[in-house]
Amino acid sequence: SALTSALGHRFPATDEGAMAAVANPPALGEKIQKLSVSDAAREVDPDDGYVDTRSRNQRWLEFTLMCLCNVAWTIDASLLPMFFTEFQVLFHVSQTELSLLSTVKGWTAALFAFPCGFIGELLPRPRLVGYGMIFWAVGLALCAGATCFEMLFVGRILNGV
Repeated sequence: SALTSALGHRFPATDEGAMAAVANPPALGEKIQKLSVSDAAREVDPDDGYVDTRSRNQRWLEFTLMCLCNVAWTIDASLLPMFFTEFQVLFHVSQTELSLLSTVKGWTAALFAFPCGFIGELLPRPRLVGYGMIFWAVGLALCAGATCFEMLFVGRILNGV
């Protein structure tokens, strides 16, 4: 692997090699090896040679599923604040505690994004999205049947996964 500067010089990937190449630029008349954009992209593109074998219908199904997940996530995030007053009365909690319901979902999503990226490399995308929707549905069911604030809080954690 090699790094390419904006001028097209080819540098070794090590820091020492790159520093030496910068300190000792090619002499006049010395041939400079230039890499085309496609050559440079091939050196760092992990998907080089990937052939999508999914049918057109499967790609549309996955696209539709992802759009529906985004709609569900957005509706879930925007509906909760509408019921804060009722939750305050029902569970005897403060506004600050209620704001944690939204915050914990974001924290959980941020915490699980990295591991889910690795899992996404191992599982087919529809299965991973399906598992995520199962977590979300279980969390939503917990929120819907919550008898205490703690149960609502755990449901929101599952919504973030």
